[in-house]
Amino acid sequence: MRIAVLHSNPDYLLGPRLPLLRHLSERFDVVAMAPRLATRHLTELRDLGIEGASFALQPTGLNPFIDLADMLRLARTLRQLRLDAVLTNTIKPVTLGTFAAAMAGVRKRHALISGLGFAFIDDGQPPTLRKRIVRLVAAAQYRAALRLNRRVVFHNRDDLEDFVDAGICPADRAGHVDGSGIDTVAFAAAPPVLDPVFVMVSRLLRDKGVLEYLEAARMVKARVHDARFLLVGDVDPNPSSIDAGIVRRYVDDGTIEWAGGVGDVRPWLRRAAVFVLPSYREGMPRSTLEAMATGRAIITTDVPGCRETVVERSNGLLVPARDVAALADAMAELANQPDLVRLMGIESRRIAEERFDLAVVHRQLDQALGW
Repeated sequence: MRIAVLHSNPDYLLGPRLPLLRHLSERFDVVAMAPRLATRHLTELRDLGIEGASFALQPTGLNPFIDLADMLRLARTLRQLRLDAVLTNTIKPVTLGTFAAAMAGVRKRHALISGLGFAFIDDGQPPTLRKRIVRLVAAAQYRAALRLNRRVVFHNRDDLEDFVDAGICPADRAGHVDGSGIDTVAFAAAPPVLDPVFVMVSRLLRDKGVLEYLEAARMVKARVHDARFLLVGDVDPNPSSIDAGIVRRYVDDGTIEWAGGVGDVRPWLRRAAVFVLPSYREGMPRSTLEAMATGRAIITTDVPGCRETVVERSNGLLVPARDVAALADAMAELANQPDLVRLMGIESRRIAEERFDLAVVHRQLDQALGW
């Protein structure tokens, strides 16, 4: 069987989705597709025995004429590839890609919903006109596209239930897997860190809770003077992006240590005792799974996606979203209990191996899709 996997970002396709591509290529003839695939992307894919193909797409654009033209071109490309199936991921590949695949006569169409994205995240603020428009358009496109898919697989149960309850996804086509999985060999358990060192790994987006992390870190520093706070991540072309100047102010006053974007997060996870992700909503946060596999205690928010990574007071703590005081209290509590942090890290590793290992998740996905 010949399958195309469509994503909106080439670096994500050959990053977080690369294990999936490898898994599928063991059984099928796989074409990996994303906009702007560079020579290095195509070379990496070719070395893995996977074909690569680019297509035109504006991941965050709102111009319907451009989207229509991109969809028609994509349909032509998919027809030329002579595919048996497509697996789409991220909003525009799931919507426009599904429409294009149907036009191209691809019989087996599957969608992977790894997160609902900017349009569906409640940031605690009145939605802007742009956000209201994006949400209405996205919901309408999803509603039409998901009915054209044989199976729609969600990375968390909350997203599945929300889409089914809203009539966006037919219940009889919806399935669930525990995220995209984590390579527990590449992300090996590291020795515990007994000092109060915290790390957040994230793009600098408001809805990831970066501002809450920065302000809570400042509050904890006033109470636990030897506490350290690491931030790993860079600015992002996203409507929720935070200006780097805001982060630099917290660097300048000694609150945090900012690494910027890095190619390998593992050394930074090993330096910390506790991983923090105060996100407003996730599909299944890969950064948290990486920290769990490394053997780190977790502090995250009690929201879709995030809450599935923590068993309360077993491998971490859950706090309300957008609550700086609660986040600071949780970090201060763990800063003063290194033995508890060590035990939480051991439990995080156990959960990562038993529930989120790549082999476990890939078996779930194969069963959910049925191919």
